[in-house]
Amino acid sequence: MEPIAIRCGIKADRFWSLSYQEIIREVEAYKENRIQELKEQAQLAYAQANLTSYSVHAPQKMPKQAAAFPILGVQETGYTKQKEELPQWKIDQMKMLEVANAIKKTREKRAKK
Repeated sequence: MEPIAIRCGIKADRFWSLSYQEIIREVEAYKENRIQELKEQAQLAYAQANLTSYSVHAPQKMPKQAAAFPILGVQETGYTKQKEELPQWKIDQMKMLEVANAIKKTREKRAKK
């Protein structure tokens, strides 16, 4: 039992101060953590193979980073992130272009009727 506990990260001197139930709990927790790590590695390998396939055969269809790796979180879009990086005049210009495009679409819809 001691060699298994040592492989699971329990120090030899600590091993002798733990009860049987505590040792079993720590070994099981280590086993679950290790299985989770292996699943994550498998998912990463699959994602890497998938992205490599895209880059070789259809680079124009390659998904964005946030779509390929959702664990990284959705990248911020919109004006909150742009305010930090862009000068105010550029943000105002982008807002104005959005409004102009919305007006243009509305006029096109009315012209079709």
